[in-house]
Amino acid sequence: MKTYYYLNEQKEPQGPHTLDELRALLATGKLTENTLAAPHGGSKWVPLPVLLAEPEEQTTLQTPAGNCPSCETALQVAAGRLPERCPACGYRLRATNPNDLWQSFMLAIRKTFVLRGRATRMEFWSFILFSIILTFAIQTITQIAASLMMSPTDIASLTSHHGEFDPERLSAGATVAMTLLALVYFIFNILITIPQITVTVRRLHDVGRSGKWILAHFLLIFIAIGGLIGYFATAFAESERIRDTEYVQVDGRWYNKADQPTPGEMMVSTDSAPQIHEWVLQGLRAESPVRILLLGGVLPMGLAGLIALYILVLCFIDSRRGANRYGPSSKYPTA
Repeated sequence: MKTYYYLNEQKEPQGPHTLDELRALLATGKLTENTLAAPHGGSKWVPLPVLLAEPEEQTTLQTPAGNCPSCETALQVAAGRLPERCPACGYRLRATNPNDLWQSFMLAIRKTFVLRGRATRMEFWSFILFSIILTFAIQTITQIAASLMMSPTDIASLTSHHGEFDPERLSAGATVAMTLLALVYFIFNILITIPQITVTVRRLHDVGRSGKWILAHFLLIFIAIGGLIGYFATAFAESERIRDTEYVQVDGRWYNKADQPTPGEMMVSTDSAPQIHEWVLQGLRAESPVRILLLGGVLPMGLAGLIALYILVLCFIDSRRGANRYGPSSKYPTA
């Protein structure tokens, strides 16, 4: 805390005192308006009322708080808080009111494409809260708009007599309207996903973790998707091999070659379950495709789930005090 000295009647420095202590001495009459005072380390004595009238920012101790994540300019803390923006490059360091949910949400939106710096729990969870609310609102609005754009005939035609969706029975206008609304909903979800990823990266930075955990999570998901594709491709290839070696087609129907008919007997057809042939089930259960499924699909997806859980736990942890390699803390600027 910054300290001050005053000169007594013998012109001897007295102190150190805080500004509040000097105000109290002036109010009790122990000091007068003609008393000269100066801050510690100052080179000029001024009347006490002049010193007390100086703006608080000029009399507040400036404390180093790390460097700007964008331009590496050294930052200073005044009154225990970081400035809203970097004085050199204008990089936004914190919300005007860090305890305001909406301001914290808008801060995350403004930093949609920013991976540098840190994000507090307030910024992260306020974004999650409002993104859920906005997603629900957009979904409701699109559903209402779709119903208003369709005629009663179109609404009645949404389901066939089997109770299944039948888009071919919709009019051209209703089809275009539903396509446009689905496109709007899809674009909104893409737009809301980008800031969700970046604010999560900055939240990890705030607790001293690398954003590469997010990259690892998505990489494992893509590997799992590739594993599933490889599983079905291998399984169907195996199914075709089984069909060609173990089954025969007679009069448009498939029969198992092992079930050789005797005179006067019918061969056993695999079409008793017309939804899926027996050789397809054998292909899906074959050793090689199942191994690909377990190692290429289930294992990466399980690891991705564990990383997601780890990231979720980290997002509940409070900010680390002081600056780290990702920049200063907007909640606890000094250690």
